[in-house]
Amino acid sequence: MAVQAIAAQQQSIAVIFGREDRGLTNEELALANYHVTIPVNPDYGVLNVAQAIQIICYELRMAALQQLNATDTTDQSDAAQYQMPVINPRMEWDEPLVTQQHMQAFYPHLEQMLSEIEFFDPQNPRLLPLRLRRLFGRIQLDRMEYQLLRGIFTRVQALAKGTWHSQNSQAHRKTQEQPHD
Repeated sequence: MAVQAIAAQQQSIAVIFGREDRGLTNEELALANYHVTIPVNPDYGVLNVAQAIQIICYELRMAALQQLNATDTTDQSDAAQYQMPVINPRMEWDEPLVTQQHMQAFYPHLEQMLSEIEFFDPQNPRLLPLRLRRLFGRIQLDRMEYQLLRGIFTRVQALAKGTWHSQNSQAHRKTQEQPHD
């Protein structure tokens, strides 16, 4: 599934592999939008990095060729049979996806907001930040979605601090303060 998602992407991607002796750290895994595992023989469940790279590159190439063949087919009913499922089909009105750098600014804002509303304790975060990173990594936010969520986080923070007042509540307060005839 991850290979199919990668093959269907319209933006740059990176495929990262772990170290030969210990793989990737949890922090490195948290940066990834997708995780790929290669099924192996349980009696000897080891692949070296070169073997893993070879298998993943082969699967990426086969998925890309399959997608290319499906789009080159003149009969659309035949093309549908070969079309790979796309995890996040993009709509023509979608904005460009945000970059990994944007997402690295997004996560601290999310965690700060959750801390301010006492949803989680930053001193004892458990797996919540990691799970949220994986969730938002799979979603693949576009620019508008990113700005929308950042705006929601900012509003929630202001409400939690008691520093935000809507225009309606301000107008209501002004009419309350005016002397009535």
